[in-house]
Amino acid sequence: VLQLAGLADVKRNGKRAIKLRDGDELGAVTTTAPDKDKEVSIFSSDGSALRIRAKEIPVRDTPAVGVALLGVREQDAAVGAVAHSRNTTIKVTLQSGKVKEIRSDEIVGGHRALKGNKVVSKDQIKKVEVMTQLELFNQG
Repeated sequence: VLQLAGLADVKRNGKRAIKLRDGDELGAVTTTAPDKDKEVSIFSSDGSALRIRAKEIPVRDTPAVGVALLGVREQDAAVGAVAHSRNTTIKVTLQSGKVKEIRSDEIVGGHRALKGNKVVSKDQIKKVEVMTQLELFNQG
């Protein structure tokens, strides 16, 4: 987590927010606050997900090398992360175009860098986002 104050006073050439090593890839970006009630769910393309407490993610003032939030297999990659409160509904868009709703409590909770659990089978995850209150209301 990079504090937004660390991005103040951006010059014309921009400002480095993260350091990537050779072979590293940025899997996801989300906003959060490291309070006791916030969680972050991280998803991989093969359909796995892991839910961790936001306070487990180190907070930095300056650019730094990132941390692994989800352990992914060799042919897999992190495709998204969402910060949320407990008992939130997450909208998962699949490669096939289908949309699946997953309650955050269905995602295994653990510590960062674990592999998580399968939340989608027979398809690949393309995108994840927290469902808005309006979307939930319109379903009801």
